[in-house]
Amino acid sequence: YLLCTGMGTQWAGMGHSLMQLPDFKESILQSDVALKDTGLVVSRLLSEADDTTFEDTVNAFVGLAAIQPDGIIGHSVGELACGYADGSFTHSEAILAAYWRGHCIKVADLPAGGMAAVGKQQIPACHNAEDSVTISGPQVRLPYFSVIFKPEHT
Repeated sequence: YLLCTGMGTQWAGMGHSLMQLPDFKESILQSDVALKDTGLVVSRLLSEADDTTFEDTVNAFVGLAAIQPDGIIGHSVGELACGYADGSFTHSEAILAAYWRGHCIKVADLPAGGMAAVGKQQIPACHNAEDSVTISGPQVRLPYFSVIFKPEHT
């Protein structure tokens, strides 16, 4: 099984060296075609990314979805790659869903949020494992833990 990951796994340079592989490059170019009406060019996004590129929710969602052409298990944006892998989505539908999901979150003007992986004592937003869950919500309502992640966009 392949795991299709979600937010938090993006990094400047991801997918860049894979562009040398013909099948990968063809998939990314298909993403460019699917997104032509949005103005986002995935091949350029991957080749010109810097340390701030994927702080933009749209760039992160689309970048992650575009570099995961196969899979069976997904989380978050990885679910779109799984939908494509099992034939539920066409390539264009998967990459456009990533774009619009990121765009809607970006323009929704939601209050800053945060996430923290904690033990079983909290009400979960996502079950990570038998003894671990993820909680999320407005930062003012998240309890303080020894390590708390406060992303720019959640």
